[in-house]
Formats: sequence, structure tokens, C-alpha cells
Amino acid sequence: MKGLWLAVLAAIILAPPAAAQTQQGWAQCRTVADSLERLKCFDGLGPAPVAQVGAYEKMTLIDWKTDKASLQGKKVEVEGLAMPFAGGALLSIQAGDVSPVFLDVERVPRDQRRRLLGCSPMCRLSVQGSGGTVQYQQGIIADTLSFR
Repeated sequence: MKGLWLAVLAAIILAPPAAAQTQQGWAQCRTVADSLERLKCFDGLGPAPVAQVGAYEKMTLIDWKTDKASLQGKKVEVEGLAMPFAGGALLSIQAGDVSPVFLDVERVPRDQRRRLLGCSPMCRLSVQGSGGTVQYQQGIIADTLSFR
């Protein structure tokens, strides 16, 4: 039994990571000149590599408002006009927007929060964060603010 465990452990340690093998396979298939052979090469690899874990999905603010229920807990990046409000901010498509998005900025670095407080009356910015509950509504819990 001990020999089996050692063999399994050795196989795990010595085997190259599957992601690296897949990336190498995709790169190798791209170099095949004949289109039919290239297709066979790609078909033999399995599914395409997954997008980078942790990346923010960039979208318009109107798309976020439309799909906000399905975006709760998901990482998003949106742009709009921000106005400081109640310890956070309101993010609007344009001045006079009657359905702004509530932003929680507690996780944002201090210098970005400080700059936000100086927005008068509004600043154009890009927000990276996750959909979540803000002020008892579906809003965005910001990670970073990029001022435009």
C-alpha cells in the first residue's frame, strides 16, 4: 500500500501541469500550415483554455443595470459619472439619470476615496468591483476607481 502511495505522489509531482500542456498544445497547433491538419490538431486538444481567473467583465453601465440581478457576486468593470453620496457614491450614465447605481467604496484605496470626495458635482470614472448589496439595493462593491 505504501508503494502505491509513493507511486501516485511521484506521478503528481513529476507530471507537468495540465494548463501548461494545454497552452503548449494550442501554440503548437497554431503553427500547422495545412488547415485540415491544424483543425485535427486543435480537435485533439480538448476544450479551449479558460479566461484568466479573477478578470473583470467590462460592460456598459446600461448593460449592468439591465442584468444586475444575474451579476451579483461577479466581477465587473463599468464607467459612468460618479457623485459622492452617503459614504459611498452614485454612478450614473449621464447627469439627471433617475436610476443611478449605488457604489460601496469601503474597499477602495484611501487616495481614490479621497479623490472621489472631491468630485463636485460629478467625476467621470471607471469602477472595477463585484455586484452586491449596497444601501439595501443591487449595487457594485468597488475594488478600484480609475478617474478619467
